[in-house]
Amino acid sequence: MPFARRLIARLVPHQQRRQVVDKLTDDEKSHMKSRNILNLTVLILVIAPPVMAQQTDPPRTLTASDYARAEKWMPYNTNPLVFRSGVRPTWQADDRFWYRITTAEGSEFLLVDAAKGTRAPAFDHAKLAAALSAATGTTYDAHHLPFQPMDKRSHLVFNGDAGTVI
Repeated sequence: MPFARRLIARLVPHQQRRQVVDKLTDDEKSHMKSRNILNLTVLILVIAPPVMAQQTDPPRTLTASDYARAEKWMPYNTNPLVFRSGVRPTWQADDRFWYRITTAEGSEFLLVDAAKGTRAPAFDHAKLAAALSAATGTTYDAHHLPFQPMDKRSHLVFNGDAGTVI
């Protein structure tokens, strides 16, 4: 009947509790004490983390060097360091698409045939650079062709010295 005695000890008014507790055996008293310690420990563990989380350091004043260090990691500074990523496919009428990727040398255009599972250069970059150089009088490199892909249509934009041609 230790449970009944503990229940009585909790339900009995404080003035009479001493009398009820005195009637408990030493083993029951020890068990009650352990239970109270356990309850107190759980209470502390539940209350302490939120209280500790509210104690924050005052906000630190940011300096120009902090902003300069953060700016090193902005996309406009890191994107030139990442190659062969950011594929935006431009699908053709059949199961093929082309895309432009950046490489360490510059960029290249690739054509993928999804049905066959093949990938190859979309065109001969060196020949096109030579033809553009001859036609415009400006020297173009095979890895730095003046084309930008358009998002909504399957066309390229040519940015030459004479203007932009779609």
